[in-house]
Amino acid sequence: MQNKNVVENTKNKLRVIRKTIAVANKKLIVQRRSVGYIENKYGEFYLNAMKVSDRWKDYLVLLKAKRYEGYFPIFGNNDFYLRLDSGCISGDIFLDDTCDCRPLLENAMKTIAKKGNGMVIMSLGQDGRGFGTEFKLNTLTLIKEAGIGTVEAFRELSGKKSVDKRSYDGFIAILKFFNVGKNITLMTNNPEKAKILESAGFNTRVLEDGHPKGNKILERNVKSKLKYGVVSS
Repeated sequence: MQNKNVVENTKNKLRVIRKTIAVANKKLIVQRRSVGYIENKYGEFYLNAMKVSDRWKDYLVLLKAKRYEGYFPIFGNNDFYLRLDSGCISGDIFLDDTCDCRPLLENAMKTIAKKGNGMVIMSLGQDGRGFGTEFKLNTLTLIKEAGIGTVEAFRELSGKKSVDKRSYDGFIAILKFFNVGKNITLMTNNPEKAKILESAGFNTRVLEDGHPKGNKILERNVKSKLKYGVVSS
């Protein structure tokens, strides 16, 4: 009967949590739809499925905290480590070595597991810097066949100068949803993300990830982004 009590108690804690969050003079509805306990080679985490009433809608939040109440993290004033992730399908899932998304995600999980306090927020709709997976896959082939970099490939296929459609209100809303404190260590190579957090009221320290080496296409893509001042990670 004790197991039955655990089952019922756990079911009650898995209820959907819904909050209205103010971000940039607008109100967003944020929902934690479900939460799962996972283990990987870096440690133990809770993976949360989130819905936000912004244009991107679906997010995943991998997190670890010193303390929980009903599977809800209590971060307090502890050092908090954060990665804002665009959900790279080719890199994160299919282990593509021509982009640096997977090693940067793995480094974030390793750091959060070690520090014991932080999260990875992944937008499931922002792959390819917001252009989408379908568009991005064509750029990968053009990069290989034409010997050009990622920025050039995006511009050739889109016919536009801008190569980044992402927005971050949903990320900010999720941080507020989980009551993250004002002091954040952001794991990124993109200084623009730090500016966005600062403008939302977070004191942000940047922990640069560096760029993995060894793959010629990856190195060409990194040079392309640096040349045009486009930094994704």
